[in-house]
Amino acid sequence: MNRLRTVCTIATLATAVTLTAAACGSSGATSSSSSPMLTIGTTYSCNSMNPFVSYGVTCAVAFRYNYPHLVNLGPSDEGIQPAFATSWSSSANQLVWTFHLHSGAKWSDGKPLTSADVLFTIDMILKYQTSATAAGALWLNNVVSAAAPSPTEVAITYSKPTANVLGLLAQLPILPKSVWGKYDTGNGAGIKTFTNPAPMVAGGPYQLTYFNPTSQVETLKRNPSYYGPKPSLSGFGIEHFSNPSTMVQGLLSHQVDYVAPLPVTSAATVKKAGMVLVNDPGLQFHDLILNHSAKETAYPELKNPLVLEAFNYALNRQQMVQQAYLGYAEPGNSIVPPADGQWHDPSITTLPYDPAKANALLNQAGYKMGSGGVRVADGHPMSYQVLIPVDEEGGEGVRALQIAVSDFAKIGVTLTPKYTDDAAIGSALIGTNNSYAGWSMAQWSWLPQVDPSFILSVLTCDQLGDLSDSGYCNANYDNMYSQQLSTANVAARKKIVYEMQELAFTQGPYVVTVYPNLLQAHAAGWTGFVSSLGIFDYLSVPLLSVHDS
Repeated sequence: MNRLRTVCTIATLATAVTLTAAACGSSGATSSSSSPMLTIGTTYSCNSMNPFVSYGVTCAVAFRYNYPHLVNLGPSDEGIQPAFATSWSSSANQLVWTFHLHSGAKWSDGKPLTSADVLFTIDMILKYQTSATAAGALWLNNVVSAAAPSPTEVAITYSKPTANVLGLLAQLPILPKSVWGKYDTGNGAGIKTFTNPAPMVAGGPYQLTYFNPTSQVETLKRNPSYYGPKPSLSGFGIEHFSNPSTMVQGLLSHQVDYVAPLPVTSAATVKKAGMVLVNDPGLQFHDLILNHSAKETAYPELKNPLVLEAFNYALNRQQMVQQAYLGYAEPGNSIVPPADGQWHDPSITTLPYDPAKANALLNQAGYKMGSGGVRVADGHPMSYQVLIPVDEEGGEGVRALQIAVSDFAKIGVTLTPKYTDDAAIGSALIGTNNSYAGWSMAQWSWLPQVDPSFILSVLTCDQLGDLSDSGYCNANYDNMYSQQLSTANVAARKKIVYEMQELAFTQGPYVVTVYPNLLQAHAAGWTGFVSSLGIFDYLSVPLLSVHDS
């Protein structure tokens, strides 16, 4: 669920403000200082409030605050912290994990929130993990069963010791059985078709009270039934802007209080206006995607490791960093960014910009230069249309692709950008009936988590038709993925994770271009932002400490 996918929506600032006023109330600038309402402007979006079909970081944020979770990741990388579970322990053999829960908790509709809801959620995901709930199967890796000995206790049994149990469970939203139980029947098809409309039944600190998938406005209000401490904010709203410049203007005119992501071209402007600039190393990476599906036979050369290596040498990433990202980025290489702090393989280095080397590799592959300076591969020109979700990639991404077009022309490869609707690119890549047909290349981005399991899972065969945007499937890679998930020893697991990164780098479908900085901005009156992952940290609840000074 970590692709930053955006749906084209609000066309003008006036429309955005009108929608916010109707759905969210006033922004923090005009709200009571004792209980403000924070309004967030973004070019990110959410396609669905159903966690089994959703993609987009703003969906994940809504789930984090609306639904209870057993544990949270502490803000600023502070490790796992209690949430609905007040404490936990594991058996000596690490196969049984027992969680003690808050007593007397309630859902927003007044129904008891107990271990029965935790048990229901786990059982439903396990029951349909190869179909309707496949998107959540990773959260319960190696789980074979669960039991609820009492309303405040849950015991989860694993088939073998498992890496990062708490980190995986931190992603598991506890769903109300009273709402979802009716879909836990037959083949589970109803689970994926359920729209989960607002207002959603909530057990977390906030309740999603409004969601418009067309205008991309989300509103969350404080949940009075929440079992934990009362949040400072009365609520927060998320507005989508199809135009980053309009979004920034909304911040400067105090119509929104926080914007993310901030275009690099606006960094100096917001600082000059007295806004607070957030500039930290980020986990996001941008990449060129090569169609690696076995079903797509029109471009077999894109599966050739020599082509992948040539493309890596062909890219002038330093030019991308300086001209497209104005220095607010680093050249990229692995699908596990170095900002994760532990799992990035340092032996994978960014290949230098070397068109001569790239040309030599394509010559070695047998793809000779044809007429017009375009190489020929398997009887057709090496000419590819590149899908790009223009709103989500922003001006930086568009400029980076322009640089890639120029770079590739020097090695006899033609790239033609096709600017596409942000809502459509996911389905366009997967294709009808998971065909992965009709396209050759794309440019997009991923926002991995601190633990590498998620981003590594994207390239597994199990994710074909779901998270996989490339159609890549490799049995050796899948075996390593299973091994690292079941390796509790950190050093041993890291060795496997490094090997997976190397395989993805040398034979995979991604040409990683840059790691952009986490660039965001907010009005100076707001304080308490504690997450090193920014406003859209969907593994913790950093907004609980935010207030208007």
